[in-house]
Amino acid sequence: MTVKVPDSPEWNPLLTRLASHQCAAFMYMGHVGPVHLYKHVITRRYLNLDGAGNCYVWDGQGEDVGNYISVNFAEQVIHVTGARA
Repeated sequence: MTVKVPDSPEWNPLLTRLASHQCAAFMYMGHVGPVHLYKHVITRRYLNLDGAGNCYVWDGQGEDVGNYISVNFAEQVIHVTGARA
């Protein structure tokens, strides 16, 4: 998996799914293809979103974007933050 880190972070996918005060708890880590990686500052867990706000987890089995699998956003937010979206 090769993470690309652009010159400026892409916050739109996260802002379409969470309130701005909730987004403040995340760091933008870069993207793998169309999937943007947001790391929670306390739990250190990732919330991975595409440009449309669809949520993914990396299955850990390979090196490319094909290894991101779609998951339920609300359930993943609970896992990542411990709070409801």
